[in-house]
Amino acid sequence: MKPAATALLLLSAGSFLALACGPEDRSPPALYGYYCAQCHGDQGQGNPRLDRPNLDLRESTLLSGDRQDAHRRIAEGYKTMPSFRNRLSPAEIEALIDFTRRFRQDEPAIGDAPTEPNL
Repeated sequence: MKPAATALLLLSAGSFLALACGPEDRSPPALYGYYCAQCHGDQGQGNPRLDRPNLDLRESTLLSGDRQDAHRRIAEGYKTMPSFRNRLSPAEIEALIDFTRRFRQDEPAIGDAPTEPNL
């Protein structure tokens, strides 16, 4: 087998194994708990034991801003945050963005209906 073909085969196998090694439950809460909560906290509050900026998702302007930027940061990584491109599908990343937006103080929780003002 040619070296380029071997490298491509190994890269493909590595990507498959990375996806296969995650949680069996691929729902957004399970993915968040498995991949994100260690640094970002179970409610997006951040882990105070880690001396890193931007762990508190409740204050994140990224989550209320451009979805493409949020998707890119999760897929490619950002500063000390690792890349999740080989662990999460694009659809799973989008679902995580929706899930984590509920941590923002100014965003309604998933499933919450907007309330009508009392007149």
